[in-house]
This record gives sequence, structure tokens and C-alpha cells, in this order.
Amino acid sequence: MLKWLKDRPAPRILMGDFNMQPPRVEPILEGAGFTIAPTGPAYPVDKPRIQLDYIAVDGLKIRSADVIEITDVSDHRPIIAEVEPS
Repeated sequence: MLKWLKDRPAPRILMGDFNMQPPRVEPILEGAGFTIAPTGPAYPVDKPRIQLDYIAVDGLKIRSADVIEITDVSDHRPIIAEVEPS
């Protein structure tokens, strides 16, 4: 997927459940030119302590990022980021 993304022009957003914890994710995404939004742990939904979900951007500035306290739709809490052109 990163090879495919590298061939696409910025701005780019990559987000989702990567099923990988820090520090394994950062070097992969940052090495591909992405900046990772500082959301924090969102799993498990009842007491988040593990970060598996990420929002990463290239060619955009992250204004804010957070984990939302919604607990009835998934086993992960939702994560959000507000971005703007860089």
C-alpha cells in the first residue's frame, strides 16, 4: 500500500486500524513522508490503553487530533483529526 501511495501526489491522508502498536508504525509511515496525528490509545473501547488506530497525512497540516468518547459502535473508540493545507 505504501508503494502505491508514494506514487500519488500530496495531499494524502491514510487512516485506519493498523493492528500495530508504537513504535513499529512510526518509522514506516514517517519513512513514507507522512506525519502522524497525535491521537493516542483508542482500544479497547471500555478502557483505551493500546494505540492501533492512526491518522497520517502528507502535504497537510494537522490542526488537532483526538480520541472521541463514543463507546457503543465498535471495539475501538473513534479517532478524528482536523487538517488544513500546509
